[in-house]
Amino acid sequence: MLPSQLYDVYGRDGAKVFINAKVRIAYTQNDEETCQLIESMVGTKTMAIKHRSRNISGGFSSSVERSESTHYVARPLMLAQEIRWMKEDKALIIMQGCPAIYAKKIAWYKQKPFKDRMMGAMPIPSIIDEAYQIMEKNKEIINAKMITFNRVEQTENDEEDLDNVI
Repeated sequence: MLPSQLYDVYGRDGAKVFINAKVRIAYTQNDEETCQLIESMVGTKTMAIKHRSRNISGGFSSSVERSESTHYVARPLMLAQEIRWMKEDKALIIMQGCPAIYAKKIAWYKQKPFKDRMMGAMPIPSIIDEAYQIMEKNKEIINAKMITFNRVEQTENDEEDLDNVI
């Protein structure tokens, strides 16, 4: 889900539960807002930018002045557009207290060690079979109660017949 969708569904405070997770895995994104959020989570690096200039003065006493300066600028480790352009087999793993990891995803179903560990389809119990067994059990209980009820009713009728005779 996108952060804006999380905010819509869970509200600002509820969405923070998902956003403040200790480990986050980010895949290729299409939404600019999400890309910018991931960009800010990944962090920045400091880059040294050197600037050289030359000043040539003309005339009889021509001279050349050279100067060099270095500026330090913060640059995102990964720009929002770079996140949007990530290949499908790449992911960013963002963990609290650690630098972000630019990782290659593996297709486990293509890797022999993982394919060997793959289990077959899990058997799903049939609800129809269970329902049929419950119905049969209930029929037995109902039949047993009906037999008991019929016996009690028959005994009461027999007692009434005896009362009429006397």
